[in-house]
Amino acid sequence: MENVVLEIIKTSPLLGFFLVFWYFQRQDYRDLINSTQEENYKREEKYQDTIDKNQSIISSLADNLNVVEDVKKDVEEIKNAINIRR
Repeated sequence: MENVVLEIIKTSPLLGFFLVFWYFQRQDYRDLINSTQEENYKREEKYQDTIDKNQSIISSLADNLNVVEDVKKDVEEIKNAINIRR
């Protein structure tokens, strides 16, 4: 591989310059992709944690709603019982 690069540089210095430039640009691109993927992974974990917390809150609220519905039924029964006695 080194021989090919050296021959390219000897034959055309400009082409050799672009080859070196391309190689380092490719490395920078890979580093950018890797760091972006790592950031996305961390962000996705935070989103999943938020979703899990929200789901537990929703479940808790749903349970509380059932309690409120039971109290509402009891109040209606008491009202009906009071109205019947009158």
